[in-house]
Parts: sequence; structure tokens; C-alpha cells
Amino acid sequence: MIRQAIKVMEITKSKLLCVILVIVTLSILSPIYPNVQAQTNIPFTSADKFAIPIYNGTISFALNGSYSQATLQNDSWNFVNLRLTRSFPLQNFTISVLNCNITVISYSSTNITRQTRQLRYSVEGDGKQIFNFGEALTGGGQFSSVDWSVITENNVFLAEGEGWTISKTRTITVNEPTGTYRVVDWGIFGITGSNGPFYAQHSVAIATGVVVGIIICVSIILTIRSRKHSSEKEFSENLEIIQKQMRTESQEENK
Repeated sequence: MIRQAIKVMEITKSKLLCVILVIVTLSILSPIYPNVQAQTNIPFTSADKFAIPIYNGTISFALNGSYSQATLQNDSWNFVNLRLTRSFPLQNFTISVLNCNITVISYSSTNITRQTRQLRYSVEGDGKQIFNFGEALTGGGQFSSVDWSVITENNVFLAEGEGWTISKTRTITVNEPTGTYRVVDWGIFGITGSNGPFYAQHSVAIATGVVVGIIICVSIILTIRSRKHSSEKEFSENLEIIQKQMRTESQEENK
């Protein structure tokens, strides 16, 4: 009975420590996920068009998607929490066109050693396409040509100033004819602000934290089990000593 009670106590302690570790982890992660809230997402389809009448242009998307807010301000469409099917979300994305129609095809983001992002779109007409991802350049914008690229469908890299420009507010203006293009942010130099969910920007740090948490949890369990085995062994040895003493005393009494 005593041995069973010890086992129950050790198992309970192990489970309790794991529960405490989970609660602490969740309490740490909860404040860094401010976007995990109930939001009203407005769906749209590939047939929907977002027009800019004064600029003689329209914006559409190749895939269905949703956003929490879309407003036409200063002759530009601003989307909040824009998400296309099978694409990464854009928390703050502003787009405008002049004398052309564009279709946004996809938006992707990777974060291995640095965050690299890519917007792919097609254009009809000889006009301008203007994009802003809700960020400002650091250092006065001297590294803008290194950070960003505009690439044609034939994988030709357009030189800055010859087909596209970038401002200190990271507004990309592309002036190219009908075709398919990619606007790429290589993430070589630091940026001010962020666009995209926390887990997309810091996936490596989060993964590392999860792995460390698992290692700590496993270490605690192994330590508890090791102590449990040691306690059981010590208890068995003490029990044998007591039993021997009781047998010895019993034999002496019988004499």
C-alpha cells in the first residue's frame, strides 16, 4: 500500500509539472499574438473588381480571398488583413494603378535566415502600378535597390530607375507594359514596421522556443522518474532492513 501511494504521488507530481509548464508557455505566447482575435472577414471572389475611376484602372485578384477592411483613399485601395487562398496574409497593403488593369496572383513569404516576400501580379495596359506594404525604409532609403527587385515573367531583373522606382516610404512604382511581374523584398537590411503575422516573421524563434520547451518538459519527466526509481529502491532497501530486524526480534522472543 505504501509503495502504491508513492507511485501515485510521483505520477501526480509529474503531470502537475507538465500542466504548469503548458500554462506558463501559453501565458508567455498569448500577448505576442494580438491578431488572434475575432475579426469580421469580408469575402471576395476573383470576379470582384476594385476600381479607381479617376486613374482609369481596376484591381482584381486571381484567387478568392477575404479582408477585414478595404477603403479607397487618396486614389489608392488600402486593404487590412488581406488574405488570398493559399497565400500568406497582408496586414496592411496599399495598391493603386494608373491607366491599366492589374490582377494580383499571389503573395508569399519565407523566413529562414531572413524574411523574404514576393508579390506576383499581371497587368494589362501601358500604365503605372503602385504598391506599399505598410512599411518605411530605415537609414534614409540608401539600400532600397538592394532590398527590392522587380522581375519580369522571363526572369529579367529590372534595374531601379529603369522600369520601377522606390520611395523612402517603401512605395514601389512600376511603369511597365502588359505582362506578369514579381515585386520581391529580399529582406537583406532591416525594416521599420512589420507586415504579416507574428508567427510568419518569427517562425524560427517560435520553433526554437517550442523545441526548448519540449526538451525542458522531457527533462523534468525523466528527472522525476529517476528520482522515483531511486525512492522506490531506497524504500525497498529500508523495508528489507525493517523486515530483517522484525524477524530477528521475533526469533529472539521465541527463544
